[in-house]
Amino acid sequence: MSRFKNIIDNPTTSSPTNYNTPSYQSTPQSTPYGNPTGMPPNPGMPQMSPQQQQAMMQAQAAWPQVFPKSIIGLEYDGVINFDKGKPLTSPSEWEPIPGALEAIRTMRMKGYKVIILSDQGGITKGQQTHEQVMAIHQRAMEVFGQAGIFSIDGFFYAESDLKEDIFAKPNIGMFERAEKETYAGRTRFKQGGFYVGHRMKDLKAGLRSGATPVLVRTGQGMETEVALKKFSAEKVRKKTKVYNDLLQFAHSLK
Repeated sequence: MSRFKNIIDNPTTSSPTNYNTPSYQSTPQSTPYGNPTGMPPNPGMPQMSPQQQQAMMQAQAAWPQVFPKSIIGLEYDGVINFDKGKPLTSPSEWEPIPGALEAIRTMRMKGYKVIILSDQGGITKGQQTHEQVMAIHQRAMEVFGQAGIFSIDGFFYAESDLKEDIFAKPNIGMFERAEKETYAGRTRFKQGGFYVGHRMKDLKAGLRSGATPVLVRTGQGMETEVALKKFSAEKVRKKTKVYNDLLQFAHSLK
């Protein structure tokens, strides 16, 4: 059975929030986010000085409350963080690509909706677990908060990369559920949206969803750029925009 999970995120460096993680069967599960009161701080996260805390509070106060522009969907591995060539199993393995965090903050400050749509195929293969994916994602959200990214709209992931899995790219089940559950169907990828990836299946999924496919040359992006030159990829190539990295794409946005 194909499955996926959805997490609605509001990362912050101050008080913790909660998000629901409904499964494919839409069974709500309350999962704590962040650093609950009384828990020791994450030893991997740097502690802020009073001056840094004040600057962070000012940044939070300036954070937009609404994001009226179109959806930008992002792949995780290879776009936001380094693709290690294997499924990640520990938060310590999650390492952001230089400029990626600034890029996401730039998108949000420009008023764009941002959602992460990622295949975590190692789950079905027994190479990683849902719990490991969640722990890595929480680590990422803590880093987001430290970088001044105080919210994204959600994180969806498929637990397989099987062709018959309707949620795994290049199929667009995740995209459709994101539109329905996160944006209540009021905003669609085909309404000027983008999907940023580094593999051919990312570009195909973006195109099928009605978004503009965006290829970045990080992760496997350079190999994918070569593959785009083949005649069989002509339809995807004509619709795809190519950038060196996520930050260059973010700066190109109006």
